[in-house]
Amino acid sequence: MALAVVGDVAAWVGRDIDSTRQGELTACIAAAQAWVATQAGLRSLEKEASAVTTYLDASSAYGEELWLPNDIRPLWHSGSDLLTVTEGGVSVTVSVAYSSTAGAIIRNANTFKRVCLVRAGGWAQSGANDVAVTCKVGWHLDTGVLIVPQDVRRLVIEAAWLLFNSANWVGRQNVSKAGAAISIENDLSPFAQETLTRLRGI
Repeated sequence: MALAVVGDVAAWVGRDIDSTRQGELTACIAAAQAWVATQAGLRSLEKEASAVTTYLDASSAYGEELWLPNDIRPLWHSGSDLLTVTEGGVSVTVSVAYSSTAGAIIRNANTFKRVCLVRAGGWAQSGANDVAVTCKVGWHLDTGVLIVPQDVRRLVIEAAWLLFNSANWVGRQNVSKAGAAISIENDLSPFAQETLTRLRGI
């Protein structure tokens, strides 16, 4: 399910959307959501349906700290959506807080911050891509730990509306202006631009 629906866009622009064009607007919402994720360098804005495995090289760890790539946020570690870790093919017990039995502590799970795995004594560095992290990434629309922030929803809604109305300016604004290419980002409101900048910069 997308992070916004036709009704959200209609409420934002203050008018009903022609029923014959609602399918088109739904497609624009999906495209806008994908565009925002790409622009922000995130794997997904919306919570993934299936967990995905990312391979890390423990030789890149800073002592006990092994940082996950910047695109893996916000990361889920709650309920049935738990991060799992293996090192050299061996399962590593993980925890979000100190535990005498945990092989690694997850720092910044369930937040929009870069995630770090901390292992007392450091990582074994048994070979290239020797650490496998399986997890889900993205915000949820209504219930759960990671509810999508309202400013991010607004950014998706605004970008979707711009795409929906793109026929009005495509072909007329695809030129350079003062050495910079015109893009949908130039037409976002200052509020939406600030949200996109924040998503990129954290």
